[in-house]
Order: sequence, then structure tokens, then C-alpha cells
Amino acid sequence: MKCLMCGYIKVFWTENPQSPTMTGNTRAGTGIMSIGGGFLNMEEFFSALNIPSMSEKTFIKEQEKISEAWEVTALKEMESAVSEERSLAIHRGDVDSEGIPLLTVVLMEVGPNAPTRLTMHLYEA
Repeated sequence: MKCLMCGYIKVFWTENPQSPTMTGNTRAGTGIMSIGGGFLNMEEFFSALNIPSMSEKTFIKEQEKISEAWEVTALKEMESAVSEERSLAIHRGDVDSEGIPLLTVVLMEVGPNAPTRLTMHLYEA
């Protein structure tokens, strides 16, 4: 903030910059991305609430960070699921003649043009 009389400038933080939790920008970006929106959707939503929005450049930086985090999380979840399915297949006896587990994997894609479901049969785990 800047004093109109003397010109003194003071910075006020709306959140603790040392906090290990997500920033407000990250939270806003995550929420908008979770519902399939982008910068313009966020800007319009914030405008309706009379809340100043982050710049498009800042949104893109946040979007990249969020996407990377989602990708890491998705990979960990998929690896965990494969491990569990492999164990279950062995337990059920769903193995080929060489003892390799037979797995059915269902991939879900996200996007306006993505099919709702794609099933693949994997014969090695």
C-alpha cells in the first residue's frame, strides 16, 4: 500500500510466504482446473465475486506446477494399483503357463474429445 500523503510504501502479505501449505493462487488454480476451466473461466468467476484475479502469466505458472504435481500423484497411484492387481491376479490364479499375472487395465481419459473408457488386456505384469 502507498500513503497518498507521504508516498511511503508498505507491503502487506495476504498469506504467510513461508507457509508450507498451498498459496491462494495455487488453490484457485487447482479449483478451476479441477472443473476443467482455464484462466478466462477463473477471471470471469472472480469478477462476478468482485475479487481481483491473478494475471494470466501467474495462472500459467501455477497451472504448470499443478499439472506436474497431478502427474506425479497419478503415476504413484497407477503404480500402486498395478502392484495390487498383480498380487490379486496371482492369488486368484489368473496367470499364464509361465506364471505371469494376466491383468485387465481400464484407462480413463479426461477431455472434451476423449472416449469415456478404453480397456486393454495386458499379458505381462
